[in-house]
Formats: sequence, C-alpha cells, structure tokens
Amino acid sequence: MVSILSLYWGITILRRGFTPAGLYLVAWSFFIVGAAIGAMVFRNQLPFNSFTEHALLISTVIELLCFSFSLTQRAQHLETEKNQQLMTNPDSGLPNRNYFLNHLHHQKALSDRSVHLVLIQLSGITELSEAVGPGSAVKATAILAKRVNQALESEPCVIRHHLPNLSQARLIDMDQGILIFLCHQTTSPQEVIEHLEPVLHRTIHLEQIEFQQLFSIGVASGSLNDLDMTTLYQHAQLAARANWRSNHLWNQYQQDLQLHQHKQLMLVAEMSKAISNGTTLAINISARDLLQQNFASGLIELCREYGISPRSLVLEITETAVISDRDLAVDNASLLRSAGFSLSIDDFGAGYSSMQNINRLAPEEIKIDRQFVSDLTSNETHQTLCRSLIHLSRDLHTHATAEGIETQEQLDLLKSWGCHSGQGYYLYRPMPPDEYLSLLVASTDEDNYT
Repeated sequence: MVSILSLYWGITILRRGFTPAGLYLVAWSFFIVGAAIGAMVFRNQLPFNSFTEHALLISTVIELLCFSFSLTQRAQHLETEKNQQLMTNPDSGLPNRNYFLNHLHHQKALSDRSVHLVLIQLSGITELSEAVGPGSAVKATAILAKRVNQALESEPCVIRHHLPNLSQARLIDMDQGILIFLCHQTTSPQEVIEHLEPVLHRTIHLEQIEFQQLFSIGVASGSLNDLDMTTLYQHAQLAARANWRSNHLWNQYQQDLQLHQHKQLMLVAEMSKAISNGTTLAINISARDLLQQNFASGLIELCREYGISPRSLVLEITETAVISDRDLAVDNASLLRSAGFSLSIDDFGAGYSSMQNINRLAPEEIKIDRQFVSDLTSNETHQTLCRSLIHLSRDLHTHATAEGIETQEQLDLLKSWGCHSGQGYYLYRPMPPDEYLSLLVASTDEDNYT
C-alpha cells in the first residue's frame, strides 16, 4: 500500500514538472520488483537460483543509488528554481533588474562587445493603478512586456538571454515601467523599433477597461570595451526622457543630453539651497486648477512627500476671469493659504473681475498688469491707476509687484510710489539655466526686482 501511494505521489509531482521525481519513481519501481520476486520465491512461484536469491538485495542497492541521484537532482532543481526566481520578474517571467545588473555580462552573445541598448519607458502606470488597483496595473504591464518579447522573437539582431531553467527571452523587464532589449550594433535599431510600434500601441483589455499604454523610446549605442552596461542604460534613460518632449518614435542618446541633465540637477540643488535660505519660488497655476476638487489637497501632499515647505512657494494665479465655481475656488484657495502657500493674482487690473477676486481669494500679492506699466511715463491715467493699485495693496496688507518694467524711468516712478517688487526686460530677460544658476548664487536680499 505504501509503495502504491509513493508511486502515485511520484507520478503526480513528475507531471507538475519536478524532474527529480523520475529517479524517485525508478527507485521505488526497482524496490517493488525486487520485493515481488522475493515474495514469489518464498511462495515457490519462482525457482530459487542465484538471481532470485539476490533480487531483493540488488533492487535495494539500485533503489539507494537512485534515491541518492534523486536527492542530488532535487538540490540542483531547487538551486535552479531559486536562481530563476532571482533573475526573473514574477509577473512577466522575463529577465529582471537583478539579471541585468549581475548576470548579463556573462552572456556569450555579448562577445562582439558593440551593442544598441533600446529602452522603452512606459507612462500612466500610477493613473492605471489608481483606476483598477496596483495588482491589475502590474498585470497590464506584464501583458505588454510579453507581447513585446514575443514580437522580438522574429528579430535575429536582438540578443537572446539564457535563463537558469534553460528558457530564453529577448526582453528584460526592469520593473517600474521600464523594458529594455539589446541589438548587435551591426544592425540599426530603426527597423526593430518600427516593428514594435503597432505592438506597443495595441489596446490592452483589463477588467472591462480598454486602454493604450503611453511610451517613450531611447537608444544608447556603444562598445562595452569603453562603457559598462549600466552607463549605456543611464544614457538610454536620458534619451527616452528627452523623447517625451518630441514627436519622434525614438531618440538616440547624444552627449549634450547628459550635460543638460547635469545642469538641471545643479539648478535643482541651487534652488533647493536658496529656498532653504528663505528665497521664495513662484509657480504659475491657472484659475482652472482651483476648480479641480482635490487640487489643493494634492499639492499639499506633494510638498509633504518631497519635503518642501509651502511657505517657500508663491502660487501665481492666471486666467482668473474663467472662474465659474467661485465657492470651489475659494475653498481651494483657503486650504492652500492655511497650509502656508502664498497666493498672487497675476495680471491684476486687466479683467473686470479683478476686484471680486481680490476680495474672494484674499491673495498675499497682486501683480499689476504690464498694460498699465508699459507707457507709465507718458500716460497720466496709467500713472494714477498704478499709484492707486499700489496704495490699495498697502491698505489691504497685500504685496504689489509691477510687471513689464522696460526703462529706468518706469522703475524710479514705481519705487517712489512704494512698489519695491517688479519684473521686466529692463531688469532681466529670460535666460538659460546656467546663467540663472550664476544669478541665483550671486543673489542678494535687496529689492525684489527680477
């Protein structure tokens, strides 16, 4: 009975793909045959000779040998399974980030040392996760990854990756919506990417939702004798990020992309330092943003997530004439103000609703529209309006900023009326990031004219 149950159990797990069970079945089969021969000799059903006399002993020895080999195979199988789990994405079954970082360089296919690294950056995963749940969003990404891998099977220039369980793949699933594959540099990646375009655009059906995945593709090329694989990956990421701003299917890495990224990081670092030292940063928002139900709470949460004090930010509200739901706009403005944000009304005086907005939104700053400043020295009416707006802001305990200053005479008049903050081409023109960095480092705490 025990033998029959053991055989049944062995056959069951062998069907599930556990190969060491084969030797386990052989071991039990020899033992059963030896035991049967011994029993038949004992009952005089078989003649007693040298073979039948030692049949049970021989079968037992073979059984022990098979069990030993089976245990060895089991250890090897478990090791292979463990390595397979470490090297593959559990959802797509494709090679993962660990494989890319720690095992890819062992591939014989990289012996020519010159490759194109093609990176596909997916977008909208967070929004999809919010709509259908994180598990379903991961499933959708896995569906797309499998489609791309299958499409790459027909491309001979794409390098194969051999996994511990002897399976093969051409795509690496790096998680976080990033997929990569490698091509031999003897072939242009253009045809491969064009072949993938309809696959990437194909609709994904998930839980009664149909959607198309947004993507950007970056390519980095080079010899692995000069660059390591992680550097190529970094270059491809920069190319893919830059491609979001273009209408091209893919973007080839150029050295100036890294220089631009370096300048951006320096700018962010210097701005962070300036903000921590008390400098405020002005951000334009549309009045339409104030009509979004969760705009204020979302902005507050972002500041909390990135460790930014709302008191260091000024929100300049534009297009205030389009505010239709005054109550919702006022609620958002009140929530932002209570969190520490400063509010500024841009182009103040240009629309019929300016006075209503200053009453309802209660901003900390009003920006006098450039149409009143442009001919300030020659138009007495505009002089009167500007002077009145500056005095009005002072009476309302609101800061006044003049826009469109283009001459020294305009600047002197505004200062004489008590306006100590302004902007315009006479002061500074729009400038590239490296010039702004120099200005930011050398900035002082004098009048806020920019």
